[in-house]
Amino acid sequence: MVGGCCSVSSAGSFSRGERGVYLAIGVAVVVVGMLAAVLGARTRPAAPRVLGRCPVIDIFAGQGGAAHDSTTTPYDEYADVISRNITQRFPGSVVNVVATQGSAFNVGVLADPKAATCWLSISGLSTAVDAHEAVYQFEGRPVTTVRTIGPLWLDFIQVVVRAPNPGSPDDRPVTALGDLCQQNRTLETGLVESGTERTGTILLRQLRAQIPDCNPTMAHSTLADAVDAVRSHRADALLWSGGAPTPTIADALKDPEGATLTLLPLGTDYLVRMQSEWDAKYPFLHGGDYRKWTLRRDDYTRIDATDTIASSNVVLANAKADGDLVTFVAGLLVDDRSEFEAALWKNDPHNRHFLDLKTEIQDNKLYCAVQLHPSAAAYYWDHLHAMPTCPRPGRDGGGQ
Repeated sequence: MVGGCCSVSSAGSFSRGERGVYLAIGVAVVVVGMLAAVLGARTRPAAPRVLGRCPVIDIFAGQGGAAHDSTTTPYDEYADVISRNITQRFPGSVVNVVATQGSAFNVGVLADPKAATCWLSISGLSTAVDAHEAVYQFEGRPVTTVRTIGPLWLDFIQVVVRAPNPGSPDDRPVTALGDLCQQNRTLETGLVESGTERTGTILLRQLRAQIPDCNPTMAHSTLADAVDAVRSHRADALLWSGGAPTPTIADALKDPEGATLTLLPLGTDYLVRMQSEWDAKYPFLHGGDYRKWTLRRDDYTRIDATDTIASSNVVLANAKADGDLVTFVAGLLVDDRSEFEAALWKNDPHNRHFLDLKTEIQDNKLYCAVQLHPSAAAYYWDHLHAMPTCPRPGRDGGGQ
């Protein structure tokens, strides 16, 4: 019995040497597993960087956009600069440049709650003020959730007409804006919900102040279709509010096919009347954002110096937009401003520059109506020591 007992005990236990062998094997397995985990972590590619909370970012621009593979307008060109920089530095964020009707649509879309995080818009600053105060295109539907990220450049009123042609005696070219008040005239004034539509309405009101029965037919087409309408005599003029050069207009002015097109000058009297209307609407923003400007051959190669009226364009976001996204775009407007200039002017031999960003933010009263997004304001204060100069509430005729 004793021998049987001892035999069973030997079979159910390990000697000291055997235990050492199994312990060594166990340790080796653990070490190998740890090394595999470490090496696996080192070889596994890191997730692409995402900008803030924005895996998808939409930029509402002009009539081109990625959907049309086109940079039809300067707004599309500016959006392309933002898109390219985000994609290069944050490959985990997908950027969509969205084709739209123009400024009024781009402002209005930011009222959508979905816009709170990762949507950007490019617009005329005056249109954003209209939305905030519920006038013109926004009558009865204020949009108070919009904030500015910062200034880009300028939109210019461009009236494109057929140049007089002695070989076409039956043509009635428009040689002054008042000619549009003649019978059977058609004016292309941009798509509905565009900044051009807004400008056309205001400009026509100034014409009617001089010629009360001024009633041209108003047509609303894309810019490309409007150019074709003027060239083919279906319209007498087209109105466009945008940067210069606008690619579609630049091509039209130098295109030798069809009727020759040119730009119509706008005198200082129109600027004064438009400023007066602005002051009546917005007494707390006296003077507005309208400026006298002259377009030259470094804007469009085939034109003579043409007086016109300019106003500011900006990048906008919802008040609750992602702070990292807003800060990044504000940084582009400061540190990479030359990229936006190159997008508009390409290889510019005249070495032109956009208006000084710090001066615009400090001196343009419109930033008191459509305030800077908090993240943009913080960026400009930290990097430029700049902030808008606004009257205190209840003083100097207004304020926030």
